[in-house]
Amino acid sequence: MEFLDYSQTFIGVLTSLVVLCVIINSSNFIHEILKKIGDKIDEEIDSLDHTINIEAAYDKAVKGQAPYKLLQKFIEKPWESKQNKGNKQEDLYSNALQLDMKLKASFDNFKSEYSPKFIKPARTLIKTVKDSREQVISPLYVLLYCLVIFICDEIVYNIPNTESFIVTFLTVFTILSLGLWTALWCSFIKDIKIIPEGSENKESKKHKVETWICNHSKWINTTICITILSIIFFYISMLIPNIIIGRITFIIGIFIPIFIVAICRIRSHPQLGEYFYMFAFKHFFGLLFLSFLIALVPTIFAVFNNDILQVCFEYGDFIAIKFTIISFIIINGLLLPFIVPFKGFYRILKLVKKEVETTQTKLDNELKEIITQLNNFCSKL
Repeated sequence: MEFLDYSQTFIGVLTSLVVLCVIINSSNFIHEILKKIGDKIDEEIDSLDHTINIEAAYDKAVKGQAPYKLLQKFIEKPWESKQNKGNKQEDLYSNALQLDMKLKASFDNFKSEYSPKFIKPARTLIKTVKDSREQVISPLYVLLYCLVIFICDEIVYNIPNTESFIVTFLTVFTILSLGLWTALWCSFIKDIKIIPEGSENKESKKHKVETWICNHSKWINTTICITILSIIFFYISMLIPNIIIGRITFIIGIFIPIFIVAICRIRSHPQLGEYFYMFAFKHFFGLLFLSFLIALVPTIFAVFNNDILQVCFEYGDFIAIKFTIISFIIINGLLLPFIVPFKGFYRILKLVKKEVETTQTKLDNELKEIITQLNNFCSKL
């Protein structure tokens, strides 16, 4: 029986495209497109830095108005009125100096806060997304995944009796791989946030249970625990008469602990774009071995009882598993390495636009407050 059959050519073409996305050079069409998009977004952010001209707005709304000119005139030539108004005028002159210093300090502080705190970190974040390794190690993982698929195809072709084991193994491996990269891409988007310069990056506090899991969830410990769990839930699923419910019980019992460990580990992952190629190799071979063990449990027990094979995923024509494999290759090897950074660029742009709008609102409120203070003071003159 053939596994991939006519799909082998199509998967081979997809694998060739994935290979182009592994190395960062001019042949990596995804990286080159993202680089150009990133440059364009960077230019837009740079232009947004000039949309709010704080100094011009201040000159127009404050310095160019009669109350401010009257204040400056009073500060420059207060003596004639002082002779007429005595101590009261001296207090008024002191208040005028304090108000003038307060206005200048407020303006200088507001002006210095805007660009350095948000525009520069945003442009740095754009560069981080452009250079992020996720868009390379994801296709690398898929390339290794494709090699496993072709090896399994040869095994099924030459040893037909292994078809149930291979399909079960590939189903588990694909689900684990999909879960891993879904979590990583979600984490990628979550980490795209602008932290103002001088502000502390407050990491979320971990619960004691989460900390314990991160400290003890090493590959050896995790593999042993998952193997034991697979045996336990295998027996539980065998006690359930309905085959579909039995399979669901087996899957939930195995995958939920794995995903809990994965989520805890990802929450303590490096910052955006700082994964290394070794990350892809380590997790690929780790999940490969783990999937092999999980699929091996029902296969071994099937030697003693053929009814146990009901837990395995048996597909006579392999349509479902082939569709899942092709979908995973396209989605994680070609689409997400482009879509997620692309979405990340526009998320940064959206954050900057929102910050610009917030800054404009703050500036308008600041100017209104200054004008009110000037009007109140000038009414006393």
